[in-house]
Amino acid sequence: MISLQDEEFDMTGQSKPQRLWSAVWRITLFFVIWGVLYSLFILPVMQSESFASKYGETMVQLYANITGSITIMVALWIAMKYFDKRNLTSIGLQKSTSLRHLTYGTALGMGMMGLSVAGLWFAGSADINDGVALMGSSLVAAAVSMALNTVIQEVIFRGYILQTIRSLFDTRIALAISTILFVLFHGGAAFSGIITAGNLLLAGALLGLAYIYSNQLWLALGIHFGWNFLQGPVFGLTVTGQELSSQPKLVSLTGPNWLTGGDFGLEGGLVATLATSLGILFLIFLNKRKAFTSKDNCPPSHEHKVNL
Repeated sequence: MISLQDEEFDMTGQSKPQRLWSAVWRITLFFVIWGVLYSLFILPVMQSESFASKYGETMVQLYANITGSITIMVALWIAMKYFDKRNLTSIGLQKSTSLRHLTYGTALGMGMMGLSVAGLWFAGSADINDGVALMGSSLVAAAVSMALNTVIQEVIFRGYILQTIRSLFDTRIALAISTILFVLFHGGAAFSGIITAGNLLLAGALLGLAYIYSNQLWLALGIHFGWNFLQGPVFGLTVTGQELSSQPKLVSLTGPNWLTGGDFGLEGGLVATLATSLGILFLIFLNKRKAFTSKDNCPPSHEHKVNL
């Protein structure tokens, strides 16, 4: 059982309604600023019928993620400077732990995905397709695109939403709300079934805990990227109900939908439930072993370092 022992703190002296309003307007304006900036780049492409046919779906995704990541960082800089009055690195982008946490996170994300596919293969619900050769250039483009998409999502949910709410309310509240919004962000995927919604909740909790334990975004970035990259570009599986890779399918899932996720992909099945739950337990274990304790790993000045 997870023990949450964070005292409710209010660094501003505001009442709960005032703090709620502060969180709502800051997060809303952050999204509005990003939406305006992003639309300047993405709308012309969406309105162009020839862009996708000329450059291909992979390049369209790459363009969308490049412009999305750049504009989200600009929106974040504006929000941090003018709303939060703190520097950009305080969201958890300190360089001192970046390589170590990214490596740990990527290994964990890939390990969870690899364990999922291995489990399905042993159960007779996954086939490895012989003779499939991964194309290097396409794999690199997909990796870059996937990494940038991961940056967008982590900056939004763990980088700004979770931290903004955490600066005004209890850490448990921040984790719960940011996780729910993460689920809703995935749109129709959240309503594809109970197992799918549950898996998205577990994924949001896993990534939220990765930030809270480490007080850096790098660990969550690595986990998110490792899981999606191995699942989509490498294995050729559907990622959250979407075909994100033009690579040949290295793995085909053939088992029952409740286990493999069916048309939605592996993330809609119980195998993902088990893998994500194990990932959460592993993070809790590492935190209890003080694996993330470091003098370079201090929480931003407006937050508490807590045990969850």
